[in-house]
Amino acid sequence: MKTVVGLFDNFSDAQNVVQDLVNAGFERSKINLVANDVSGDYQRQYGSGGTSGGVNEGIVRDTDSSGSAVAESAGTGAKAGTYVGTALGLLAGIGFLAIPGVGPVLAAGEIATVLGSTALGAGLGAAAGGLLGALVGLGVPEEEAGYYTEGVRRGGALVTLSVDENRVTEASAILNRHRAVDISTRRDYYQQSGYTGYNPNAQPYTAEELAAYRQRNANVYTGGTSGV
Repeated sequence: MKTVVGLFDNFSDAQNVVQDLVNAGFERSKINLVANDVSGDYQRQYGSGGTSGGVNEGIVRDTDSSGSAVAESAGTGAKAGTYVGTALGLLAGIGFLAIPGVGPVLAAGEIATVLGSTALGAGLGAAAGGLLGALVGLGVPEEEAGYYTEGVRRGGALVTLSVDENRVTEASAILNRHRAVDISTRRDYYQQSGYTGYNPNAQPYTAEELAAYRQRNANVYTGGTSGV
C-alpha cells in the first residue's frame, strides 16, 4: 500500500476530494481528513456538546453505513452530530480535538481515532504523537510530515489516502484536480518565513491571528497549485 497526501488551503476543496475519491471507488475506510478549526466553525456545524474553548478534546464519532453519526464513548459523553449529505458522512469517524503545536482541528476517518487516543493520553507522547506522528505512521517521511502539519497549523486541510500502488496516479490526479498545494513550493515559503521544523510546544494561532496572517499572505493562499 502507498499513502497519497494532499494539503488544501480551503476546507471545501478537501471535502470535494473526499467525495470524488469515494465516487471513484477508493475504500472510504482508508481516507482521512484533518482540518484546522481554530475558529470553531466546523464543530458548531458538525458537532454537538463541547468543552470550553470550542474544542471537544478526544471526542471520536463513528458513522454507520447510511452516513448518520453514532457517538462513540471517548470519556466525554458528547452527543453525535449528523453528517448526512456531506463528505464527512462518508468517512469512518469524526473527532474534534486539540493537537500540540497546531491547535483545534476537525479529524475524520481512522486518523480521528488515532489522534483522539493521543489526546486522551493513551497514545504517543506529544513530540512523537499528534498529527505528525500519525502521518509518519501512515508512511509519510518525518520531514515532509512536518510541512503538512505546519500547513494545518496555518489554516489548511489535509487529505490522506492509503491505496494500492497501481492506483497512486489515479488518486493523485483527483487531489491535483482540486488544487492540492505543491508541498515543495510551500516548504520553501515556510522556510523563508522562519519555519525550522515541527514544534509541539509552538503557540497555535488564534482565529484572529490566522485570519490576519492569511490576509497578509493572500498571494500564497489562493487555493494552492497542483502537486501532492
